[in-house]
Amino acid sequence: MTSEGVSTKAATPRSRRFRPVRMIVPIAPGPEMPTNRSRRRANWFIGGGLIVALLAGGSAGITVANDTRQIASAGPATSKVAALKQWWAGAEKDFADMRNASDDVDQAFSRFKPGALAAACQHVHDAAEVKMQSHLPSPDRKLTAELNAAVGDFNLAAHLCLSAVAGSPANYDGEFLSLMAQANQHMRAAQDIIDQTFASA
Repeated sequence: MTSEGVSTKAATPRSRRFRPVRMIVPIAPGPEMPTNRSRRRANWFIGGGLIVALLAGGSAGITVANDTRQIASAGPATSKVAALKQWWAGAEKDFADMRNASDDVDQAFSRFKPGALAAACQHVHDAAEVKMQSHLPSPDRKLTAELNAAVGDFNLAAHLCLSAVAGSPANYDGEFLSLMAQANQHMRAAQDIIDQTFASA
């Protein structure tokens, strides 16, 4: 100590407290998170793409289905025409003979020559009941119905005609002419069916 009572001991410096230094490391910016608008836009594009794909697939499926139905529907129609053509190749001659026999009956009746009328009536009977009947049924149901009706009317008319020529006292003129007219009407209907079927091929 000095004379002034002051301690001469050197003052000891106070120890400093070191605070830990925080290192700040810069972080590289990452990809921005999509906003709600971006999400909606992305969803719209995805949804639109799915709709287009579905529509395209649906239209393709419809087209294939339609083509399949057309092919399937064309098959039976083609086979029907082919069957009728094959049938007509064998029946056409006797069909024409039955029609010609009907014309002969009309001419003989209008001239009222018993011998010619008897021959014509026998001809129409044979052409209808024997020849045309041998070709039935045809491949077409409606055609068969018309031809069966024609054959039946011609056959009955021929019997009435032959009975009258043979000297029957009954007057069959009205019934005979009615049957002949009905038979010819069925013949025309049958011809129409044949022509329409061939025209549709």
